Parts: sequence; C-alpha cells; structure tokens
Amino acid sequence: YYDLPTPFTELMYRSVFEQGQLLDAVYSVNTSRQFNFSISRKGLRSLGNYQNFISSSSNFKFTTNYFSKSKKYKFRTHFANQKLFSEQNGGITDSDILNFENGNSQFLDRGVFDPNFENAHNEFLGKRYYIDQSYILAKKDSLRNSSLELFNVIYLEEKKYKFQQNSSDQFFGNSFVSQEINDKIFLNSLNLQAGLIYSSDSFGEINLGLHYVDESYFLENYQIDEYIDNSQSINSKTTFITGNYLKKFSKIQLNAKTENFIFGDNKSNMFDSKIKLKLKNNNSLALNYKLLSAVPNYNFLLYRSNYENYNWNNQFENSITNSISIDLELDKFLDLNVNLISVKNHIQFEKIVNNLTDSSGFSILPVQHTENLEILKIRLARKITFGKFSIDSKLLFQKSVSDDIINLPQIVSRNTVYFSTEMFKKALFLQTGFGVKYFSKFYMNGYDPLLSELYVQNEKEIGDFPIIDFFINAKIQQTRLYFKFEHFNSPITGYNYYSAPNYPYRDFTFRFGLVWNFFM
Repeated sequence: YYDLPTPFTELMYRSVFEQGQLLDAVYSVNTSRQFNFSISRKGLRSLGNYQNFISSSSNFKFTTNYFSKSKKYKFRTHFANQKLFSEQNGGITDSDILNFENGNSQFLDRGVFDPNFENAHNEFLGKRYYIDQSYILAKKDSLRNSSLELFNVIYLEEKKYKFQQNSSDQFFGNSFVSQEINDKIFLNSLNLQAGLIYSSDSFGEINLGLHYVDESYFLENYQIDEYIDNSQSINSKTTFITGNYLKKFSKIQLNAKTENFIFGDNKSNMFDSKIKLKLKNNNSLALNYKLLSAVPNYNFLLYRSNYENYNWNNQFENSITNSISIDLELDKFLDLNVNLISVKNHIQFEKIVNNLTDSSGFSILPVQHTENLEILKIRLARKITFGKFSIDSKLLFQKSVSDDIINLPQIVSRNTVYFSTEMFKKALFLQTGFGVKYFSKFYMNGYDPLLSELYVQNEKEIGDFPIIDFFINAKIQQTRLYFKFEHFNSPITGYNYYSAPNYPYRDFTFRFGLVWNFFM
C-alpha cells in the first residue's frame, strides 16, 4: 500500500538464463490526500538450459487505501492474481551424472543431456480478494491518554495446483491407466476477523478478536473413478480467539501474541512471546519463545493420482513445535542468534525404496515421526567497513540431534566483499565486489515434480562447493543498474553442484538488470 505526494512509476527489467526476460511494472497515485490506488504487473519467461525446462510466471496486483479527513476511519483492499508454470523433466538421468561432473566439453551444452521425461508440466494458480477496515471509537488527545479502535478483516483465497503429462511414465511407477495424467488440487479458504484494539500510555496496547476460517480442499483427476474413490475431500470450519499485547518501557519491549482454538475442526494453537532489552551503545538482547500446534498440510492427509504410488488418506496428529531463541546484537562486534527447536509429530515427504535390491523402484510418501525432532542453530553475522570497503558475513552452524529424521548442512556461509563510492560530483553511486556462498555436504532433499514438493533422501550427498559471484551496481539519479557474473568459478572449482539430486545448479552466466523510477 502506498501514500504518495506525487505519482510514482517503477519499471524493472532483468535478464534470465536463456531466451526470456523478467519484467515488473508498478504505478501508484494519490487522487487525493486520503485516497490512493496502485496497479502492478510482473511477468517472467525463461527457456532454461536443459530440455523441457521452460519456466514462466504472471503476477497482477491491485491495491487501494483510504482514510477519512479525521483519520478515524481507514480502509484497505487488494486483489492479487498469479500463475506459475514450469515444464518438468525429472532432472538428468543417472547415466548422465558422470558426464556432468567430469566437465566433458561435449556436455557443456546442457541441451544435449537426456532428461528423465519430456512430456510434463505443473502449474499453480492463485487469487486473493482482501479487505480490512478500522474505526477509532475513542482517540488519544490532550485530555485522554488511551484509545479504542474497532477492526475487521475479510479475505477469500482460491488456489489450484495441477500436474499434467501427455502419457504415463515409469519414473513415477505404475499408473492405473496408461494415458494422459491430469491431477488437480483445489483449496478455497474464507477468513473473517474482527476485534478491538485498546492502547494507553501506562498499560500498553492490547488487541483482542475472533478469527473464523472456512476451508475446502478437494481433488479432481482424469478418469480414475473406477480404480479409486476420487470424490473425497476435506472441509473445515474453525473459530479462534486472537490476542496481541505490546508494551514499551524505557529499555524493555514486551510483545506477546496468541491464536487459540475455540470450536470447529482445525484444532490449532499458537503462542509467541518476545522480550527485548536495549543495552548501551545501540546494543540489545532479545529472548523469544514460540509454541505452535498445527494441523498437517492437507496434501499430507489426502492425495489422489493416476499413479498408484501417489494415493493416500492419512490420519496424522498435530505437529507441535517449541522454539526458544536468544538474539544478541552488539553494534560494533557481531550479531549472535541461538535457536533451539523441538518438534513433536514432525511430518515430511520421504523417499521409500520399495525393493532393497533395486533402488529404481521407490515411492514418495508422507511420513509422521513419533520421536521428537530437535535442532540447534547458531547464527553469527558481522559487517565491517574500512573506508570505502565493506565485508558483510553471515555464518550458520546447525545440528539435528535426530539425525535419522531430517538432513541439514552443518555449516552455511554467505559473504560479500564490496567497494562503494560516489563519482562525478555524486551524480553516480557505484558499488562492486564479490559474493561467496557455501554449505557443507549433506543429503540434500530431492524434488518431486508431481507433488512439487521436496522429500528426504539418504542416497546422494550434495554440497561442499563454493558459489562465487562478481557484481557491479550503479545508481544514476532515478536509474539503478546491475551487472552480475553468477557462479563464475564453476569451470575452475568443478562441476559437482546441484540444487537437488539429478538437478544441476546453474552454470556460469552473465545477468543484467535495470530499475527505472519516474516522478520521484
């Protein structure tokens, strides 16, 4: 949402990896001091470097907001529509892995690799209609040190996911009928919220309300009714009570929020609390505790497909997550975050080998673990500046106590070394440097194109390779430019990089981007 004294327009262009572009345009204007609207459109199309790997997306947004002259009444609404399309090929075949990793010159043209299949795509479509309103019943003034505000929120979301394939393929196992695959999932949800916000200088701010959620999840598959019940669905109607409390003292800030089940079908609960203490010299210490009891995602519970392995109807328990974290921000030294996470009844997709003597026969299934999943994360961040040179580093150490449940890289590092300066009497701002990313080797999650989900696998370790980028950023008045040589170290450090098993990470490529602002 925008509030602008003059009209605003921003155009963005970015090159992609092969035959396409990313374009984004935003326009916003205040027709009066109280009323604003904006409209934006973003589109992407990229052929990709591998066969049958086109990606495209379309995003449209319209927003408007209004407040009365007395500023007692406020109104906001938006409409968002998106379509994400991606051709699927199952990654390169196992027989081509060696050709990729050896860096054989005849395979540097990635289009010569044979994918696992070439006749499928998946697609996601989503729409949202949103409105929120608030009215100040009692306003703070010279005689009153408290205020009372009434609010309500209404939004409707429609989501559709589909996987389509011209004919079945043994990559996903046996199918009921060797014909067109057309699996569809629908999720429609209606959210209603209403409540009161009371704020006073001595007591703080408290927000109390009710939240009603009506959700409908159902599936539609192509001509499989005679093999399996294709009419099953999940419908839930739930009412929650919500609360949020915020209080600021001289050096302490308290914040707590909760959403608790009252009645209905979705027995979820959430509590989140944070205490932040300001220390000397812009330093701070924060303690955070969060408890979340969440109903499993619907596709963990119910799924239907023409492929025999992709049919289930599960009765899973709520996943219960407890999280405790400490944030220490030392302005002239570093930022430290320590986070301990414990999850009971964790659910995830896993690769289940059907035949121990033949790993080619497998299923991707949702699995709920009864033993606790516990994770420790320690994150360090530091920015150092020497004149016009800067180093920005982030380092994450993480360890899963339950090694047999999930797989994590124990070390993740992101670093940027850059030079910044103003030139030509400050008409040009220039920034150039290197970005370095690294994570240690681990059993990286695989990608399932039928579900469009990641799954846990324990067959191939991936990692222990650096990704180095060289960039040049420039700003000339209202125009920003960037030139980026992505992963330029790939021919030097070796071709052992993947974003998922059988899915190579992108090779060295040059990218160009432009952002142009009008009427600023």
